[in-house]
Amino acid sequence: MDHGYVLDSGALIAVEKSTGNLRKKLDHLRRRNTPVLVSAGVVAQVWWDTPRQAPLSALLKLRSVDVVPLTYEASRLVDRLLKKSGTRDAVDAHVALLAFERKWPVFSSVPGGLRILCPEVRIEHI
Repeated sequence: MDHGYVLDSGALIAVEKSTGNLRKKLDHLRRRNTPVLVSAGVVAQVWWDTPRQAPLSALLKLRSVDVVPLTYEASRLVDRLLKKSGTRDAVDAHVALLAFERKWPVFSSVPGGLRILCPEVRIEHI
C-alpha cells in the first residue's frame, strides 16, 4: 500500500480521550486496512498503563498499526533535522522523519513543532 498515516502524541491522547473525529477517521482506516505508524517515542510520551487507556491500547494492538523503534540510523537523521530546525524535540523529529520518508500525512493536534522540523510534511489537524 502506498499511503498511510503517522500519529503524533496529540493524536494518541485524542484516541485515549475519544475527542474529536479522530476515532471515526481511524475506524475508517482500519476497515480499509490502511497502515498507521506510531513512533515508539510517542508511545513512551503518553503511556501510563491505566484503565482509561483502553482505547489507546486497543489501537496499538491493531494489525494495521506499527510502532516504529528509533534505530541508530534513524537517530542520526533525527539529529540532522533537529540541527537544521534549531529545535530539540527528538520524538517530534522522529514523527516528522517517518512521515517525510513515506510522504504520508501526520494526524496532529499541535502541528507547530512538526512544521518547523519539516515544512514538507503534510499535517492533518485533529
